[in-house]
Amino acid sequence: MELFIVGCILPVLVGAGALLTGRTRAATWFATLGVWVGCAVASIPVIAVLSGQAVKPIRLAWSMPGGSLSFGLDGLSAFFCLPILLVSPLAALYGCAYLADEKKSLGPILFFYNVLTASMLLLMASRNALLFLIVWELMAISSFFLVVFDDEHAHVREAGWTYLIATHIGMPAACAVRDHGQGRS
Repeated sequence: MELFIVGCILPVLVGAGALLTGRTRAATWFATLGVWVGCAVASIPVIAVLSGQAVKPIRLAWSMPGGSLSFGLDGLSAFFCLPILLVSPLAALYGCAYLADEKKSLGPILFFYNVLTASMLLLMASRNALLFLIVWELMAISSFFLVVFDDEHAHVREAGWTYLIATHIGMPAACAVRDHGQGRS
């Protein structure tokens, strides 16, 4: 499970570097490489779980309700990690070409894309409701900033706010389904 967490942290760190360097072609490719390497590393425990091997969960004590900071993979969560692990690197590569002529600094969009990738993976591996909510919020906020990247247009800003409201309306429903599926009511 440690490899999975490292695979999630790596793109965020590389994305932070891209955020600091801004609009350089090297930053764009470096951030993309971070997603590729992070997803490759995170795929090792995912493939292990899907092939029937047990991957030891990570449980760390924390002072928040819910007992422990707990990440783990089972067959279902590993299955749902697969599309994220396959599509995210390809979308990052596509984004390099798509945004090549962009005049704005790409540092923020690279950073938020890498955070989105990591948060989607961590969402699949979260093992308590509070952690799930925190990671959901990371996913929602990073997605919001990706949606409003082209913020000179009013319809883009409106779409961003609509998205943010929809994710916050959907969050309690997602938690209820997750808690019900784990035997809590």
